[in-house]
Amino acid sequence: MKMGTIQNYIKTSKKQNNDIIYFPLSIHLFIHTFLYILLAIVSLNNSVIATSIISLIIIIYFLVSKPNEHFYFILGFVPFENLARVGEVNVFFLFLLISLGKLIISNKEAKYNVIGIIGFMYLVGIEVFNEINNISMGELINVLIIILYFFFFIALSNVKFYDVSRMIQNYIASYLVVIVQVIVSYGSLNNFMMLVASESEITRFGEEATNLGGAMGLPIYSAIVVSMVTSYYVLNSCLKPFIRGLIILIGLTASLIGILTISRSFLMMMIAYLLIIVLSGSGFYKKKIIKVLSLIFAISLVMYFMYSDIINNLITKFLIRVNYDSGVGIRGEIWGSCFVYLKEHPIGYIFGYGIRSYVNIGLINNLEFKALAHNLYLDSIMSIGLVGVACIFYLLSIFRAKLKNTFNTPVKLISSMPLIVFLVFGFSGLSLNYLKTWIYVLAFIAFTYALPKKQ
Repeated sequence: MKMGTIQNYIKTSKKQNNDIIYFPLSIHLFIHTFLYILLAIVSLNNSVIATSIISLIIIIYFLVSKPNEHFYFILGFVPFENLARVGEVNVFFLFLLISLGKLIISNKEAKYNVIGIIGFMYLVGIEVFNEINNISMGELINVLIIILYFFFFIALSNVKFYDVSRMIQNYIASYLVVIVQVIVSYGSLNNFMMLVASESEITRFGEEATNLGGAMGLPIYSAIVVSMVTSYYVLNSCLKPFIRGLIILIGLTASLIGILTISRSFLMMMIAYLLIIVLSGSGFYKKKIIKVLSLIFAISLVMYFMYSDIINNLITKFLIRVNYDSGVGIRGEIWGSCFVYLKEHPIGYIFGYGIRSYVNIGLINNLEFKALAHNLYLDSIMSIGLVGVACIFYLLSIFRAKLKNTFNTPVKLISSMPLIVFLVFGFSGLSLNYLKTWIYVLAFIAFTYALPKKQ
């Protein structure tokens, strides 16, 4: 299905998928976008009652829709994961629990990989062991349900139903809602640009939107959008002019927003992005790759001449951030603190200290990693140890094998662009404590294998 093309109805049976309602795909996308908008409005107004009502509406939606639609919704929902509350209780785990239950019920005859089950049970066991006396029961349940969803999604989801067009549509819909929300918080984009031009202090776009990930959220959201639409554009040979124009517009918008975050992480991801484009620029895709590179250069030149003062100001502020503390900022101290603690307590290399408990260790001992490791790979070792990391890799190898057998298409480097961008960002952020980390790795591995099939 090409971008923008909408199938009339999903042809499934109630018996096979345990559905209560069949929605047209257009209705699903509309519902998802509407719910994202409601979450954004609630974030601006901070209404506990409205947040509770919207969360209950999402729960109802999950009860009457299919697990694959749940996945599309969750992919776009991750920027809002802190906003799904009933009262003061975060209830996103209920979304996962409902989807998980429907997956299991609709796959009663499924056969499970024995080693995969052992790996999954180890992850649950080591997490309970590390966390049970250190965090609240509610926090532990949240973490365990994310792990449960991760395992059963890999084991039971029918990957042939997952469509890269739907992933892109949902993610972009969510992203645009996030951007509009941040712009509204400034009054207008022009107001923010005036702040950048006039203030001597570093002003980063979206830094105060902590409910949406703040300064660490918008850079990865923007880079993922850029990488998704670029991969889709290059690997689809017959896009309509309107769709091509829309893809270019969205990619440029995401690039601009990423630049305005003045993020070193965004720069790292864009370097990886350009490297992938250059390495992919041969053979059948060479003409399209040249077009993409030429477009990037031409628009950058035009933007510089139109807004040279603001751009020079942005470059100056960015260089100040890069030069601060050898370019890695406080992260260098946090990573060093992690390594020192691991050296003093080497059992952590094997078993970790708990996805949430290791942060508590930092708080109790006033160590730098009291606000997470700010590196996905260090965070994983601190959380579940090398044995736990090996279990996750094995489960992902099962998922990769399912995708490879289903789509049976040679993987292109450029189709893995969102996954590589995600992994590059992992050097400066993300954590197993975040829902987005688990969802992104599943979505982008699926994207890598499913996208070449769409060309």
